[in-house]
This record gives sequence, C-alpha cells and structure tokens, in this order.
Amino acid sequence: MDSSGRMPWMRIVTPEEAASPEWKAKTAREAFRGRILKTLDMIAVMRDYMRLRARGRHYSGACPFHHDRGESLWVRPDRGTFKCFDCDLGGTLFDFMRHLKRIDEATATAYLANLAGLSDCR
Repeated sequence: MDSSGRMPWMRIVTPEEAASPEWKAKTAREAFRGRILKTLDMIAVMRDYMRLRARGRHYSGACPFHHDRGESLWVRPDRGTFKCFDCDLGGTLFDFMRHLKRIDEATATAYLANLAGLSDCR
C-alpha cells in the first residue's frame, strides 16, 4: 500500500469516465473477449496449428513462430497463456492467433468469436 492507503496498481474511475462511451465500449469489448476465452478450449484451438504434449497441468510443443527443434513453447491453460522461451513470444490465445495468422487484434477477435459461435459483443 502507498501513503494514501490504496494499492499502487489500483486506479479509481470517476463517474464521468465510467459514463463515457469510450469506457463503455472498452468494458464491453473486454467482456466479449472474456466470453470467447471461456467458450473456447485453448489447447484444442492451438492443436489445430501445432503438436502439443501434456506435461502435468501444462503443455509443451515446438514453437510455430521460429525454427524450433525442441519444445520451447509452453502453454498454461489454467492461466490462458502461452510462452516461448526461445523467441520470447507469449500472451493469450488472441496473441497466438494474431502472430500465427499475421492479423490485427480486431480480426483475431472476430476469428475466435466465429470459432466460439459468438456473433456480436452483447
């Protein structure tokens, strides 16, 4: 905690900011992305593009983003993240699709929403 008694990573949102169209659009977009991630099985989607091997609670495989002879890419489905320890690329399923298909974030969101059977952000 800092001297004001708040956690340093917390930010208080003013009522004016929370009522703004930008804030509402951002929270709706984040909620929609959360619904996509809850609907899709991260491992099943990634297995369409690479071979993954179970390692306890985690999975490992050869990274599809660079020439990889070993299994440097690790997937943690409990956290919903992946990380390659050779090329240092990592993130969520949205980042995986963005880098794999070389598309922007909105297109990756639309692609994964289509896979999940979700059509709009309501």
